[in-house]
Amino acid sequence: MGSLYYKTLFWVQCIIWPWIQVYLFRKKVTRWK
Repeated sequence: MGSLYYKTLFWVQCIIWPWIQVYLFRKKVTRWK
């Protein structure tokens, strides 16, 4: 169970987190324009 938790955490950090950053960055950019 522990290893599955860390695998999920790893995938979230590597794949989902960058997309969240991109999404927030785009919201910020559209707000400035």
